[in-house]
Amino acid sequence: MEDIHTLLYVVGAGCGVSLVPDTLVPSTHHDVSLVPLHDTGATLELAMVWRPDHTPPVLEGFLETVRAWAGGLRNGKPRDAKG
Repeated sequence: MEDIHTLLYVVGAGCGVSLVPDTLVPSTHHDVSLVPLHDTGATLELAMVWRPDHTPPVLEGFLETVRAWAGGLRNGKPRDAKG
């Protein structure tokens, strides 16, 4: 589902569960509980695609940002993360 609010309503209606980013605060969805996952061993594979014949100036800045973020990861966690 593309709309996180729709997803929360579906979960709140008892029609399933979902993984969501920990930045989500469902303040308007009182029927939904967030349960943090710790030490799951989960990984995230990130892929980016773009047309090689269409490289707008913003693309290089975006790629630099993503490369810096990915380079700052250690064992799947940001370097300044505890644990």
